[in-house]
Amino acid sequence: MTLNLGLRYDLTPFAHEKWNRQNGAFDPNVKSAITVPAEALAALRTANVPESQISNLANLKGSVTFAGVNGVGSTPASLKKKNFGPRMGFAYQVNEKLVIRGGAGLYISNPNNDIFQTAGYNHQYYHRHSLDSGRTPIPNILSNPYPTGINGRPGPETGR
Repeated sequence: MTLNLGLRYDLTPFAHEKWNRQNGAFDPNVKSAITVPAEALAALRTANVPESQISNLANLKGSVTFAGVNGVGSTPASLKKKNFGPRMGFAYQVNEKLVIRGGAGLYISNPNNDIFQTAGYNHQYYHRHSLDSGRTPIPNILSNPYPTGINGRPGPETGR
C-alpha cells in the first residue's frame, strides 16, 4: 500500500485593463439601466396590478458596474489568497497483476471562469449604406457618410 498526501496552493491574479473597459461586480443597490416605459406602467394600472408591484418595476435596482469607475476596483474580482487544496492518493497491489489506484483533491477555480468580462461594452455599430437594401446608394454618401449619426462608444460615461 502506498499513500500520497499533498497540498496545492492556487493564486489567480485578475487582469487589469488599463482603460477600464471591463465589468466590475454586480451591484444590487444601484439604479438599473433597464427602464419600464410609462405606457407599460399605465397598462398595468388599468389591469388592476397592485401598486406595490408597479412601483417595484418603476424603481428597478441592480446593474453591472464598470471596473475602475466610481470606487469599483480596477479588476473584475478581488484576489483570494486562501485557496489551499488538499490532495490524497493511494495505490494498493492486490496481487502480482492487479493494482488498485485512486485519488482525490480539492480544486479551486476562479470565481466565474470568465475573468475578462466585457458584457458592459458589448455594443454594435450600424452603418446604413443604402436605404433600399443596396440597390441604390445614399445620395451624397461621400460628403455625409453617416446621415443618421454614429452611436457613441459604450462605457461608464454613457451608462451602456
